Amino acid sequence: MRSRFFHRSVVARLLVLLAVALVLALLASFHLPCVWKTLFGIPCPGCGMVHAFLSLIRLDVAAAFSYHPMVFCMPLLVLFFLAEGPLFSEKADRVMLWLMLAGFLVNWGYQIVLFTR
Repeated sequence: MRSRFFHRSVVARLLVLLAVALVLALLASFHLPCVWKTLFGIPCPGCGMVHAFLSLIRLDVAAAFSYHPMVFCMPLLVLFFLAEGPLFSEKADRVMLWLMLAGFLVNWGYQIVLFTR
């Protein structure tokens, strides 16, 4: 019974990731502007992430980093999303998630300062 629950849970999470990937691909293909930036006039915390992913797909690491330096945390965040329990230990997972959040916030602040100059 447990294995069937685990299987359904992982499949459901993979379907969510696929849906998110499709939405991002559509946004990138139609070159739609960031909704956050359009509404509030400042970049969102994830601005540049789609371009960063596309650069990673082309194996252009320098461009990916220039679009959004936190793009390299995304595979780890996907693993956190797919995992049923802690990846390493609860404390280590908590520390890594807080560090990634801090990285996103620092990058966001930097982007806002650059955008408003």
